Amino acid sequence: MSGVLVGEGWYGLAYVADTTYPPYWMGEIVAGVLLTGGVAILCWRHLRTVGYAVCVGAVMATTFVALYRLDLITRFP
Repeated sequence: MSGVLVGEGWYGLAYVADTTYPPYWMGEIVAGVLLTGGVAILCWRHLRTVGYAVCVGAVMATTFVALYRLDLITRFP
């Protein structure tokens, strides 16, 4: 979930911030980072789990932006 929040915020700031309220996108990024931080705090004894959470979140955010940039919804009506 944190990867989706960060990815959507990143996409929003990079591509649609001109037409929408930029603090909304910043709030999504902050929420995603806080969610990852919450997982890190809850699992601090298991550093491997924290590493997995951060890596999966980063991959998810990057994939989100890459797929949204393809604009598949309007490309294939």
